[in-house]
Amino acid sequence: MRRPVPASRWSAARLFRLLEVHPGPDLDVSAAASLVGVAPSQARRDLAELVRAHLVTEPRTGWFAFHDLLRAYAIEHCRDLAADERSLEQPRRS
Repeated sequence: MRRPVPASRWSAARLFRLLEVHPGPDLDVSAAASLVGVAPSQARRDLAELVRAHLVTEPRTGWFAFHDLLRAYAIEHCRDLAADERSLEQPRRS
């Protein structure tokens, strides 16, 4: 039987997908919180989760970055997610 995925992982995954729209090479907790629309405390927890998963690094205290290859992956993943969301929004015809 599958174990449910904790909400914190979903929140961190959402942040990872949205990081691709951030224009700079790195960002701080406040920028991450604004990007996702959560409190800075939640953004800090999400960023810590991404650091533990080796998806982002913290090259300077409080500043986070990710490799260009991971950015490319996030861009592709975000496009797939957007397409899925658009298909769910369209009314079904019987």
